[in-house]
Amino acid sequence: MAMGVGTRAAAQQPLGHIVYTPANIPILAPGGSTIALDLNKDGIADFYIRTTGYSSSNSGQFIKHEGVYETPAIGNYAIGKQALHKGEIIDVGGKFRTSKVGLAVVNFFAASGHFGSTSKGAFKHVTDKYLGVRFRIAGQMHEGWVRLTMTQSFGDISGAITGYAFDTVPNETGLAAGQIRSREESAEAPENTVQPATLGMLGLGAAGLELWRR
Repeated sequence: MAMGVGTRAAAQQPLGHIVYTPANIPILAPGGSTIALDLNKDGIADFYIRTTGYSSSNSGQFIKHEGVYETPAIGNYAIGKQALHKGEIIDVGGKFRTSKVGLAVVNFFAASGHFGSTSKGAFKHVTDKYLGVRFRIAGQMHEGWVRLTMTQSFGDISGAITGYAFDTVPNETGLAAGQIRSREESAEAPENTVQPATLGMLGLGAAGLELWRR
């Protein structure tokens, strides 16, 4: 079942020439679901996050498999084999691929009172790590990122897409993972920029209130 992100992603926030979209899109395995990510909201899916899963029980043995996979739409690229840290430059963060990549894959087994699991994938247990991407808008390439949190335990994978952003300037490089403002707008600014008013500002009356609003 395909699932878009419009109902679980907040309004896009244009910040300089970086467009940032906060989100809370659940990623739940076992499989059968597809998240179609449309980073620039033009009605065209840019990337797909798909989940797979199955389990079987036979002669006292139990086997379970779950996986979360990322696939770029045709003509697009992603760095699926590296979970980028905030601040890493995307275009030097790893190899861009056009093919499907397992972000998190786990296999669990139990038999005769014993159990164990194996897992792989750069995003199998991460908090606020970044998938670096390149995708086309009107034939021009743009850099972007998708922020992910994911965990796995005893054959279960769960997580969420918590935001994504892209550079509106075509063919520009140098975007950092987690960057939500252009360099001239201060890339290190927090996502929520409301600051508490200080007593000094309040003492200035209307002038202080205007400074606080800035």
